This record gives sequence, C-alpha cells and structure tokens, in this order.
Amino acid sequence: MADDLEPYTRRDTQHVAASERPTSAEYDRYITLVQLYRAHDYQPEIVRLAPFSVADVATNCILVRADRDVLWLADRLGLDAPRDQISGWISRAEAAFARFRNPATGLWHSWDLRADAPVPTATHAGFLAFWAGVGDAGLADHLDQWLAGPRYGLASVRADDARFERRRYWRGPVWAITNFLIGEGLAESGFDRLAERLRNDTAELISEGGFFEYFDPLDGRGCGGDRFSWTAAMWLAWAGLQPFERDREQE
Repeated sequence: MADDLEPYTRRDTQHVAASERPTSAEYDRYITLVQLYRAHDYQPEIVRLAPFSVADVATNCILVRADRDVLWLADRLGLDAPRDQISGWISRAEAAFARFRNPATGLWHSWDLRADAPVPTATHAGFLAFWAGVGDAGLADHLDQWLAGPRYGLASVRADDARFERRRYWRGPVWAITNFLIGEGLAESGFDRLAERLRNDTAELISEGGFFEYFDPLDGRGCGGDRFSWTAAMWLAWAGLQPFERDREQE
C-alpha cells in the first residue's frame, strides 16, 4: 500500500452499511492501485509494477466459456481456420487449469503470480469450472460439502473458513449472478441435483428478500444495494422460471 495515499471519500458506505462493504484497509489497497495506474498513464508496464499479480480463476473460467461459444459460432458458420485457432485456445487453457486445483483442499484457487502459490482462500468462483466445462465429480463432491453448512447456497466463502464474513461483499454472501453461472454449468455437466439446489435457494432468497445485491447465507437477509438489476435479471431469466420446491416443516 502507498505511504502517501491521497485522501478520498467512499461513496458506497453512504448508501450501504459499512459492515456489508469492503473494509477501509481493502479500499486503501484499491486506491493505491488507482494511483499507480494513473501515474503510469494506464500503460502495459503497470503489469510488472503492480504490487500483486493474480491469475483469477473466475476470469479464466468465463474466458474459456466465451471461447467455447465463439467456437460454436465458427462451427455454425463453417469457418474452419478460426475454428482451429479457437480450439487451440481452449486446449491450452484446459491444460493450464490444473494449476488452479489445490491438492491441499481439492478446490480451485486463484493463483498468486508473485508468490507462485495458490491464493489461501478458496471462493465460490472455483466452481465456475462447471461453467467452463471442466468441472468433474470430485469438484461436485466438494460443492456438496460446501452447501451442507449454511441454510442458503452458495456462500461465496465456505462458512467454516476463518475468513468467512456472512454479510461482507464477496467474503461470504450469496450472489444470484454467480449461482446462475455455476448452476447452468452444473446442469450442462449432468449434476442436476446440485443445479436445482442452487436455483431453488436463489428463488427463495429473491422471493422472500427482494432484489438485493447479495444475501446472507445463514438467515437469507438481503444485503448491499436494493432493487439490484442483475438480481432481477436472474429472477426473470433463471430462478423464477418455475415455482421452487422446498420442504417447509413449519408450514
């Protein structure tokens, strides 16, 4: 973090409880990066100068999914040369994905390129492997265990992790958009029960809590911004397509 950090005013905590947003220490790090990038006019050299560099598991999974979609278009249009190039991208990515699998946890972690080691905390982003088309039964078993704790899935950090914070942004809450991506990938990979669990939980969270930005995985309370457009979009496109099913013993 920069020692000469410029003063700044956070706008997010003027609208949302500070306990549901990134901490001040985290924001200081964000602003440090902003100052660094601005000082170097956002040129490519900042990749070498930045204090951290991470191969993000979510970004890479979404990229491969996009490559598969482009490959589908090339097939439909009969474009052989682009098809070969795109297939090469996908093959190289699939081979490289082994780096994200942490043998100590069996989960997919982002990779710290500075330390040449996995980022210590696994997040729900690792299950986007199913969206990328490279998830497997072992990862599905880990997802089953992840879902066994909180009342609602999918917590963005496992509930028994020391870094879990149930209402703080990406450190614990459930996000409808991520549930959709993982759920669609699970369904496409044949893990229908897990896919339905995510869809049903998302439907219940939204129907009872409203269109919040994210949700507490323990009690379902809406957190962050209200009337959030991408949560509403997930209801229209996925979670609200049919009535959700859940046994309610109290009813």
